[in-house]
Amino acid sequence: YIQGNYSTKMSLEGVLGEDLMPDLNTLTAEGFLQTVNGVIQDFTPLKKIGEALNIKKLTNHKIDLKGTKNWFEIEDGNVLIKEFPLKYQGIDMMIGGSHGITQDIDYDIKAKIPMKLINQNTVGNTASNGIKKLKNQASKLGLNIKEKEFVNLKIKLTGSMTNPKVQFSLVGSGGKTVQGAITEKVEEVKDKVKTDVNEIIEKKKEDLSKVVAERKAKLEREANDRIQKLTSAAIKSAEKIRLEGKNAAEKVKKEGYKQADLIVKEAGSNPIKKRLAKAGANKIKKETDKKSQQLEDKANQNADKVIKEADEKAAEISLEYQKKIDAVTIDNIKK
Repeated sequence: YIQGNYSTKMSLEGVLGEDLMPDLNTLTAEGFLQTVNGVIQDFTPLKKIGEALNIKKLTNHKIDLKGTKNWFEIEDGNVLIKEFPLKYQGIDMMIGGSHGITQDIDYDIKAKIPMKLINQNTVGNTASNGIKKLKNQASKLGLNIKEKEFVNLKIKLTGSMTNPKVQFSLVGSGGKTVQGAITEKVEEVKDKVKTDVNEIIEKKKEDLSKVVAERKAKLEREANDRIQKLTSAAIKSAEKIRLEGKNAAEKVKKEGYKQADLIVKEAGSNPIKKRLAKAGANKIKKETDKKSQQLEDKANQNADKVIKEADEKAAEISLEYQKKIDAVTIDNIKK
């Protein structure tokens, strides 16, 4: 959905199948992408949001992405986009979430929208229902969105790229930044929740220890699974290399011996010619045996190299996960 130019830095790993194509469900990666000049076009989720709020500038669903910076990760085939800012047509947004290879989406958008963009005249059914929902939410918070310059929303996108589902809720208004756009009532609830959570944490250290153990066990399983997939793929590849080398060696030997036997046969019954032919045939067979053995040895060396590289990569994965496991502590979970 994006057209334009970009620069990127990415590290990627995964398992190759027998056809040397990657198994997408095993891909893991992390990287950084910066758009130089880019435009999102024909992106259905944006159109759905625009229709729900009756914002025509979003229903045109064409957004300039010039100079955006995006950090992303891929875990087991799922693309994770770290939250990044985007400003479009006077709308401030913070966007983050994930989508899968199957194009399922799960994104959260925090948006600060000028009320003047929400056209409440000649509104269609979808937009009418959306604005009515906003008014109801504002009423519960003791707000009147008509009197505000901006409306601050949390937009939830689920479903798929081509058939998205949109849910939105009011998180504050009055022209504040997206990060600070919550009402005083929400702040009160937030403070109370923090207090309650801290009390529970202090009383439930035993439960936290259990969580630590579970998370470490999960990381160990993930590490073992990745190593097993890597090792299995390497073993299959090595076996294939050895078999191909052996077949090639047998083919060379068969052709060489055939040529040697033909020389003896063509010498006929003349004893001198026959003796010379046998000597030549024996020389050809020795050279054939040597070449055949070289082919098989080379294949075995290549197969051993594949196994060795897999073992080295497995050691790197093991070390990587050990660092993650060591980082799982009660203090980090509390944070």
